[in-house]
Amino acid sequence: MRLTRSILWLAVAGAVAVLGPSAPVAADVITGENADLDAAGGVFYIPFLLGSSGSLGVGGVGQDPDFAELTGLGSSTTGEISFVLNFDLSQTVPPGDVVEPESLNLSLNFDDMDFLADIIGPTTLVEALGLTYLQDADDVPGPMDLVIDETNYMAYRATGGTDTDDAAATYLLNLVFDLGLTQDDLDELNEDLNFALQVTFGSVLTMQQDGSVIINNTSETLETSLSYNVIPEPASALLLVSGSVLVLLRRRRGP
Repeated sequence: MRLTRSILWLAVAGAVAVLGPSAPVAADVITGENADLDAAGGVFYIPFLLGSSGSLGVGGVGQDPDFAELTGLGSSTTGEISFVLNFDLSQTVPPGDVVEPESLNLSLNFDDMDFLADIIGPTTLVEALGLTYLQDADDVPGPMDLVIDETNYMAYRATGGTDTDDAAATYLLNLVFDLGLTQDDLDELNEDLNFALQVTFGSVLTMQQDGSVIINNTSETLETSLSYNVIPEPASALLLVSGSVLVLLRRRRGP
């Protein structure tokens, strides 16, 4: 009997030490969802003109190529497109469990981006990406939490160091450290297991010589994924401990 009790307490202590109330399980991964972007297979166009700027899909914004005409050295035009990506963590986080804050890593995979100046004939093109964290998709976006452009794109590159002149690039961002999520944000996230990101792309096209040119934009591609660790609630950890103890007792007593 004493030996059985010793085995029991060792099993409990060992299981608690391994699991603990804050031991995260393996990371889960979900993608950001936007109906217009999903329908287009992640492909969109960044406008060149203010007149064709706006929210993705509204009035056809970003769904078709945009054309701009520049005349004379230094002439310039700019455009912008934005859309909201929804992240539903309830798909993978069991009730009562919580997300480990530091593990919220957002992967952004781009194709044909131009965060550094891209020379297009007699013009240059520079694009920029802005991200704004929203507790709810219906929130009105405030100031951007992060902007990636030609001034800081290297700081957020996950791999490689080539220029982003019409190139593919991957960026890995941490929601806490890069987007500055507060404790209130994290509490809200763990309460409803949903949040959204307002994504904004801007372009600046500038004429580099005298003369006139008409130019159209090219399609861009964006894929997103969010990885994160889940911390089991104490009750779940206790069930796992109890199961381990029962297994050991069965082995001790035999069939």
